[in-house]
Amino acid sequence: MTSKKAPIVYHPSYNIAFWNLEKKYKRIHRILVASGLFNVNSFYEPSPPTPLDLAKLHSNQYLDSLNDNAQLQKILEVPFIAVLPQALLKKKVLEPMLLQTGGSVLAAELALDYGWGINLGDGYALSSVAAPIRLTTSELRTDEKYLQSIQSNIFQSFSRFHPQFIVYNAGTDCLEGDPLGSMNLSTDAILKRDELVFRTAIEHGVPIVMVLSGGYQKKNAEIIATSILNLVNKFGLLKEATSSELST
Repeated sequence: MTSKKAPIVYHPSYNIAFWNLEKKYKRIHRILVASGLFNVNSFYEPSPPTPLDLAKLHSNQYLDSLNDNAQLQKILEVPFIAVLPQALLKKKVLEPMLLQTGGSVLAAELALDYGWGINLGDGYALSSVAAPIRLTTSELRTDEKYLQSIQSNIFQSFSRFHPQFIVYNAGTDCLEGDPLGSMNLSTDAILKRDELVFRTAIEHGVPIVMVLSGGYQKKNAEIIATSILNLVNKFGLLKEATSSELST
């Protein structure tokens, strides 16, 4: 068990309490602690962004639209959101989303110090600043084609330019059985995908921040936690984090 903080960000208030599927953050945290590699004090806790912070990234029109139930429904991809009272949405949805946004920013800052960072929440703040690797639907249906496409696109990206920072939006709505995803990937494909992305970042010496994204099955939490533990063990991330901390 590490006696130092790891560059992983989590807050108990991440969880959207009335929507059971979004309690995955709490379950991921619990599994990581139960692994014995972490304790409850191993994680950084974020603060939500200030209105000034948000104004630097988004227009007033967009920020105002978050008070519109239909807009939140579009963002969260949950149909019944539109019929809920605005006060309930603010307390149970917007406030956790803002805290997760602060978590993404903090995880990115930690990645600059440690070489890597993970936010155990969705990457709302960072999704608009990344240059995404896009794949066609036909490439997303099987493990083999998906992983081949990921590897090919990453190789092509690095052959065109050398990034200074990688934002990795690690969604799991691509898993088989997801009610909103249209893909058919196995757990093993998710672990191999995350490993491929981290290996590329580490080999090229590029800081990487991993944030979570879609994934609407109860099994997602265990799969995400398993993947994080695999990354930590395979690449010695906790040893790297300790070395970085001692050198600062």
